[in-house]
Amino acid sequence: DYLHQQDGVIIDAAGGKGELAWELINLSGVKDCVVVDPRKMNLSLVQTKWKKGLFEPKRTGPVFSKWYPACEDGCKMRQSIRPRHIRCFLDGEACLDFMNATSKEDISRANEWYQNQLFRAKEISWTRKGLTQHEDGTSYNEEEEVTNNNETISLETLESTDSEISSAQEARRLLQRSHLIVGLHCDQAAGEIVDFATAKKIPWCVVPCCTYSEMFSCRKLRDGTRVTSYEHLVQWLQERDPRAKVATLDMEGKNKVVYTLP
Repeated sequence: DYLHQQDGVIIDAAGGKGELAWELINLSGVKDCVVVDPRKMNLSLVQTKWKKGLFEPKRTGPVFSKWYPACEDGCKMRQSIRPRHIRCFLDGEACLDFMNATSKEDISRANEWYQNQLFRAKEISWTRKGLTQHEDGTSYNEEEEVTNNNETISLETLESTDSEISSAQEARRLLQRSHLIVGLHCDQAAGEIVDFATAKKIPWCVVPCCTYSEMFSCRKLRDGTRVTSYEHLVQWLQERDPRAKVATLDMEGKNKVVYTLP
């Protein structure tokens, strides 16, 4: 019931292609889910499956169809819904300042920050492994580059652009309405998700993946141990919120989930 609040918005932070947000809307029946990620969304795979009817109960069977309550036989005949997209990095403190701006001067400054973030996102190149270049010129994962500023125009690119939120006012309203923030293998955004959620007093859910111990060398556990392993990262996230719990998901790969309840 909490997930399906009519006036609430779920934030999918560092949502990558946008598939989790798409599934929450189209398969789980969540009213509104917004992707916050500087990369373009790419929903071609899930939309192809949708058009082929692969999510319909007659195809999934009773075991799996319970996870897709918003799907019915024949749902492939209706258009799936693309999640909206705030195309910027999730900087917890900066996003909170942007969201909470009230005075004319603060709103003007926050709106300028948002437009700069949109520009920054489009100027960054990516690989299959993630970010290739920062604004200071440092780079890594430069092999396997797959996207850059000279993006090929395709139907998916046009649809992705249509779902991007260019209005700072609209983006602010969505962040203000957020009642849950999630991150699935959200890389560098894991700590920012917790910071944003705790400041806004909303529940959060993170399935962490990479530790990035060199990038976040200041991260330490309560006992002073540096966060250098996956197990450390899970513990570090749990220690940031006294309400946090840890569970193991039935999936391959990094499957620990750290979360709080409403």
